[in-house]
Amino acid sequence: MADPKTISASKIAYHRGCPLARAFRYEEIDGKKLEKPPTSPALAFGIKIHYMADQLYKKKQKGEIVVGVPKWETVDKCIGAWKFNWGTVMRDGICRNDTVKFKSEAEKWTYYWAGVHILKGFYNKMVSLPWPEGTEKDYRTEFAGEKVVAKIDRLDIRKENGELKHIISDYKTDRLSPEASTFLLHRSPQFTLYSKIYEQMHGIKPSMQLIHMRTGKAFKTARNQGDYDYLEALVKQVAKSIRNDEILPFFGFHCNMCGYKENACKDYGIGVDGKLKALEEAMKTSPEISDWISFDVEKPQLKLFDKILEKIPKSLGWVRTETEKIFADCIMMKDTIEEIGVDSLEFISAMQEPPEEEELENLEEEKK
Repeated sequence: MADPKTISASKIAYHRGCPLARAFRYEEIDGKKLEKPPTSPALAFGIKIHYMADQLYKKKQKGEIVVGVPKWETVDKCIGAWKFNWGTVMRDGICRNDTVKFKSEAEKWTYYWAGVHILKGFYNKMVSLPWPEGTEKDYRTEFAGEKVVAKIDRLDIRKENGELKHIISDYKTDRLSPEASTFLLHRSPQFTLYSKIYEQMHGIKPSMQLIHMRTGKAFKTARNQGDYDYLEALVKQVAKSIRNDEILPFFGFHCNMCGYKENACKDYGIGVDGKLKALEEAMKTSPEISDWISFDVEKPQLKLFDKILEKIPKSLGWVRTETEKIFADCIMMKDTIEEIGVDSLEFISAMQEPPEEEELENLEEEKK
């Protein structure tokens, strides 16, 4: 019988997306914790942007943090710090001691420039506002008979329309903005958990917002008793499944986003009693192509990119590099959202963020 320990939004999303992936990430398999899969560039980018956003408020003098004084005196110094931090990831392929797998050099630079644009806007806006009450702060309590945990990116206490409000903000570095669809913004268990934990600990129902770092827009959201009832059912269901050692995998297009697919998922009994694993091993590793009905599909974006590069002399290397940066996003982006489906988006989002309890455990280890 496994111990749920603490329930977080990430753990809920992992379990609902694929119980086996949840077990790989949070529990011991055959008496040992599995090695983490390589970190995706998107996750590494999110980690570093969160770090920069937090560090803005952590200027120290004589070892103590000075409230209201930015760590970097100018926006240029902030960008210089980003250049160093992301530059190290680009050079070494390492983020928090984990390997980062980049598809290409262009991908590295795409994230670099995205960070530059984000941090310029973020710095200039935030230094003009009152300092937040806290950043990257952890909250622990009990809910639905289980220990629950949340790590909140930012807490502000400010007056709005004559009313003092406690405002929880969560930074998101996803490409997709909630502006296109607010479905997940207003239903995500992550914000429901934040709201319930904060209200339970402080007796105040917080206002909440998702700050979409790529557009700089803060999107408001709220929760009601119906959301809390739903969260209670989720927490109980996840905890019960963990205690009952339920790790039946769920296969779908979201598997393409999972770092455990290539190794752990193949090594530890795909399917029930390994029957699916045996079938997979009996077939070819590479899929066999049925030529008689296969057809060619033109890729206009790639074709356009190739034509542009052909017209740039190789001697103008810097021009070619800048052009690659412009088109890199177009090359990398795939129409996966339609394939994956809305039900799996929470799971994918969780894979792009460090689990809250892991972060807290790391902090405790650092304190020791």
